[in-house]
Amino acid sequence: MKTVQDMNKIDRRGRRDVWTRLLTIFNVLSWVVIALILILTERAKPEFESFFDRIYRLDIRTWWDIEFVKYLFWLAFAGSIMSSIGLILSVTRGRRQEDTSRFGLLLMGLLSVIGLGGVVFFLL
Repeated sequence: MKTVQDMNKIDRRGRRDVWTRLLTIFNVLSWVVIALILILTERAKPEFESFFDRIYRLDIRTWWDIEFVKYLFWLAFAGSIMSSIGLILSVTRGRRQEDTSRFGLLLMGLLSVIGLGGVVFFLL
């Protein structure tokens, strides 16, 4: 049931402005970056030795592929910058209860920082 105070509230938002559209774009791009990071990590990591590899004495790569690790580093760096900008924008623009969640930006920021730490640890 609506109260008198709820009826007196006027929604002054006409349509979405540039900043909220940009925030939505950051959120979608964050999921794309997360997917790319997962795909590149799968390609960069050492190959798993299976039973058939041992039987047939197949050569497998037992080290991380440096080319993919370089791409991972720059992608994680760009992801952390994009996440930071998106979260700052979300804090300044998302003040209403019905504003959408920015879970993707938070997840991308967390994964990017963990990924950057892993790459730096790997290279040192």
